[in-house]
Amino acid sequence: MQMKDNRLRHKQQQSDESRRQNRVEDQVKLTCIKCGEFACYSDDLRCIKGAHHVVVDGSFTSRFETKPMKKPVPLNNGMTIQEVLVCKKCKLDWGNLAKFEGKELPLIHTKGFLFDNAMGKRKTMKKWKEVWFQIKDYDL
Repeated sequence: MQMKDNRLRHKQQQSDESRRQNRVEDQVKLTCIKCGEFACYSDDLRCIKGAHHVVVDGSFTSRFETKPMKKPVPLNNGMTIQEVLVCKKCKLDWGNLAKFEGKELPLIHTKGFLFDNAMGKRKTMKKWKEVWFQIKDYDL
């Protein structure tokens, strides 16, 4: 029984790894899932420590508003979540504004966006590991 579980887990890890390696360089447009407002392109996304996804485009700040949190939430990697990001048009939750190494960075969730590829296909994602495009690492 345990050997079977180990084999299944190993196969899953291999498929996850091959999926990561086979991601295509495709520019994807992220739009608000509720109102369709443009948010950013996939080229503007960066990943911090393999977990947190930030938008590095300076004009992204004009597309969201922030709502204060009752108190900042410290994370175990030196990051502190300070405010909630919401769509400027419909107020849907897009993510959080976090402080990392003295910089304020917009962290976004997948659940607030539709992912539009160049072929016009629209998809929703539950987790970042499901995306079919490459996300570059954040340069510290």
